[in-house]
Amino acid sequence: MYRNLRNFIVILAVIFAVNTSVSAQSIQRQVVATAGGYTNQGSIAISFTVGEPVADLFPNVFQGKALTAGFQQPDPEIQENIYRDSSNYFVLFPNPTIDGKTKLGFRDVPNGTYTIDIIDALGRVVQTTTVEYFNHNFLYVDLDVTNLARAVYFIRIRSDKNFRGELKLMRL
Repeated sequence: MYRNLRNFIVILAVIFAVNTSVSAQSIQRQVVATAGGYTNQGSIAISFTVGEPVADLFPNVFQGKALTAGFQQPDPEIQENIYRDSSNYFVLFPNPTIDGKTKLGFRDVPNGTYTIDIIDALGRVVQTTTVEYFNHNFLYVDLDVTNLARAVYFIRIRSDKNFRGELKLMRL
């Protein structure tokens, strides 16, 4: 009995003498590529890889969410899909506009309050309109851009329920 106890104590002593530290696995994002980069400015971090394929999977257009796939991924959570095809939900006509009058058509979008921003090429919001969309199949909003210079503008449409779209407007 003492012999078994002695062997047990020797084995424990060898284990403690050989390995006194405990380590765990760590996972780091790594990509093998020919080019890419990483930059960090305050609370914003951007990393990219040349030739990185990214595809949207399982988009949920009513909540503005989608899963993505590719080499580098954001933290494992559902990210907002900012590349939604707006042509299924919004239409702008006439576009380009010569007289500065155009209509924005809504089709089969979720009910809610929508903010329409007209943004110039420098990223400044030059005009804002708010509309209510409830139980309509189609809704047309008149946009008057006669007071804006002849240029290319971006129309950003946002709902209070995080549904978004973007269009390009040409004012000739």
